[in-house]
Amino acid sequence: MNIDRRLFQLLKEERTPFIFSIIAGILAATMLVAQAYYLSQIIDSAFIQKSGMERLFLPLGLFALFSIFRMAFNWFSHTEANR
Repeated sequence: MNIDRRLFQLLKEERTPFIFSIIAGILAATMLVAQAYYLSQIIDSAFIQKSGMERLFLPLGLFALFSIFRMAFNWFSHTEANR
């Protein structure tokens, strides 16, 4: 009976990091998909359509922004997981 209570208490305590890691994985995957989308926009604008630089600013900026967000989010989630 004591083992069951301790196991239930351990599961209750560990639920928050588990849920946090699942949410972190979903957000990281979403940011990776957004990065891939904007990278395809950059490739399409620069190499296929050969349009001017003004068409590259928005996709390039958003690609860089999602890259920075994903790196920061990964760093934060790893430091929280290793706490």
